[in-house]
Amino acid sequence: MAQSVFSSVLLASVSMSGVNPSVQESPSPSLEASVVIQTGTPVIQYDPMIFGGFIEHLGKQIYGGFFEPGSPLADEDGFRLDVIEAIRELKVPVVRWPGGCFVDSYHWKKGVGENRQPYDDDRWGVREPNTFGTHEFIELCRRLEAEPYICQNSLASIQEMADWVGYCNDTTGPLAELRAKNGHPEPFNVEIWSVGNEKVGKGYIDKVRDTAVAMKAVDPSISVTCSGSHGPSAYIDPYLFETAGAHLDLLSVHEYWVPNYQKHQTPGLPRLHDALREAGGAHRCGRRLDRQGRHARAAPIAFDEWNLRSWHHPGFSGHHPRKVDPQDPEVIALIKARDKSLEPSLYTMADALFCASFFNACLRHADEVTMANIACLVNQTGPLYVHPEGIVRRTHFHTMAMYATLLQANVADGAHRIGPTHA
Repeated sequence: MAQSVFSSVLLASVSMSGVNPSVQESPSPSLEASVVIQTGTPVIQYDPMIFGGFIEHLGKQIYGGFFEPGSPLADEDGFRLDVIEAIRELKVPVVRWPGGCFVDSYHWKKGVGENRQPYDDDRWGVREPNTFGTHEFIELCRRLEAEPYICQNSLASIQEMADWVGYCNDTTGPLAELRAKNGHPEPFNVEIWSVGNEKVGKGYIDKVRDTAVAMKAVDPSISVTCSGSHGPSAYIDPYLFETAGAHLDLLSVHEYWVPNYQKHQTPGLPRLHDALREAGGAHRCGRRLDRQGRHARAAPIAFDEWNLRSWHHPGFSGHHPRKVDPQDPEVIALIKARDKSLEPSLYTMADALFCASFFNACLRHADEVTMANIACLVNQTGPLYVHPEGIVRRTHFHTMAMYATLLQANVADGAHRIGPTHA
């Protein structure tokens, strides 16, 4: 259909002198607005996977969030029914787990079967009970009607990573038999996998290539992603495309615009303005993909960690683990400080507006961004605050609900959109 332009002028009389029209001293001015509808603009379907979520074993996201055995609000399996019911309002299509930085010390075999193996998590300084593992994550996703997305420990062996794919997806063989022995004869059919979290360097990229090949040898139908960019630089190493690009189906990008990691801060108006402007990071990464290699179109962006605020973890850095004693009073105090992120009063219209701006950026670049996962879904800086007696829907919960439930299927093709190209 040929492009046509329809314009209309809207006239509105506005009283400028108060609520009583009888005291007006002059006629009300008219406001004119032009509405331009380009009926020939191409449209594309955005991917609903941009409304995805992410959960990590940090703070009260898992234990005391989705999973709280013994709570009067949980069922016999330990799942908080009120939390699951609330998150279902967001129609979350995909959930990424178990990390995040947590994954760098995670070994999946310790978290399956009857004899779970707790361990000291040096990434976050706590004792990880491993009572929430692969089976519990898959069950959570089924209850949310969401696709499971598993992030691998890239510091583990390639065989260990390939075996996790086999444990989840094999229909026959030793790993399928082990899964059946642990209570689930049918395969989990996990389709989305990441090789590691926020890693850089040629050694990592070489391992991405080799791991992707090994995992796809187990199940050729899976989609594989890896760390592409994290932080404001949006830098993507060209070596990634040269070495592993042919084996990647997605490329992971992470960004938090208010860094609360060590020093807690709140987004005032100037910082919010900067964050709203910078939410076009999806587009910046897309342009970089275009410049950096022939595999750009074969590797759309998975913005699989994003939020206005990062969560608060003073004294720790997931990128630089340290041996810690979970009983050390200093460590206990630092872990307690993470609860600062839980205060519901911190979350204001700023979070709601930024959430909308981020989604708008993804929609404008729907040809480049095919998945996004808010970090995190519950507690810390997530849209839902969970406490022992119930839940609180934070401001950005309502933004997410509106986008996920009210949008139609199509958006204007980003290449033909009107107006500025930044977020």
